[in-house]
Amino acid sequence: MHDTHRIYLIGMMGVGKSTIARLIAQRLGRIWVDSDACVERNSCMTIAELFTHYGEEEFRRREWECIRQTIKIRDLVVACGGGAPCFYGAMDLMLSSGITIYLGAEIDTLVGRLMMEAHTRPLLTGTDISLKDRLHMLLEKREPVYQRAHYSIATDGLTEEHVAERVLKILNDE
Repeated sequence: MHDTHRIYLIGMMGVGKSTIARLIAQRLGRIWVDSDACVERNSCMTIAELFTHYGEEEFRRREWECIRQTIKIRDLVVACGGGAPCFYGAMDLMLSSGITIYLGAEIDTLVGRLMMEAHTRPLLTGTDISLKDRLHMLLEKREPVYQRAHYSIATDGLTEEHVAERVLKILNDE
């Protein structure tokens, strides 16, 4: 049995973590937090601006601080930024203070979901590498951390509502 007072959704950008977190929170009567939105709110700038002015390392530090703050709140659903579990021991913190669910998707699915907005995501811009290759490289680095999650759900071919239902089933089985 895992502590289900805090539900952490992890996975690559474009997998639908924010929308699914909102759906789950609504159904459970909980609040939800998006770690990217938390960083933007606390920094008074967009993630792209933060990357431009301070770099990825500072973004990751601020992201960690947002994740760290979640352990003070009960009955919470957290949509974690794609890289959040991979820095500063955040995955260990999430594993010990809640239930982690890895939402996965095939690279081609992610490319289809991110193609129109890739220019707004700092880790996908400013490179000569194709979107597919860049996503593949990021996933290759992150996958070992993602695989540590308590549960995994493949989201390919599923609506966000269906993914939310699968998460709720996991929680009911806990």
